[in-house]
Amino acid sequence: MPDEALLVGESTVRIYYEDTDFSGYVYHANYLKFFERAREDLIGVERIKKYFGEGLHFVVARADLRFLRPTQHADLLTINTKMRFSESPVVPVEQEASCGGQKVVTMTMKLAAVNAQGEPMRIPGTILQSLRPGAKIAFGGL
Repeated sequence: MPDEALLVGESTVRIYYEDTDFSGYVYHANYLKFFERAREDLIGVERIKKYFGEGLHFVVARADLRFLRPTQHADLLTINTKMRFSESPVVPVEQEASCGGQKVVTMTMKLAAVNAQGEPMRIPGTILQSLRPGAKIAFGGL
């Protein structure tokens, strides 16, 4: 079985007035920001900074969103995230936003691991190890 790491987590996002459009509902593009923050929280800011410093970047290759029901100012969203990392440059991501126990937006995404020059790269084993729950970020050299 190939070496891989599965990250699963939950984040909470409060909807602020600035997140809404003229209709009073959350502007659709803001869900991309909410999902991005949830992924960053799941991986960890320090890990991401370390990866960037060592030449590993993750870019969006594809994102498919389904909008199931609108949300409004002051709503509280729960965002569930699942990310599967392997040596492959492709990182499948599944995210779901819910409000009051009802799904409001779902997204499937593919991230691509790229080097500092923007070329696809395999994810090194040291990175995969660092993504396991409870792992420390002390690794060096890609």
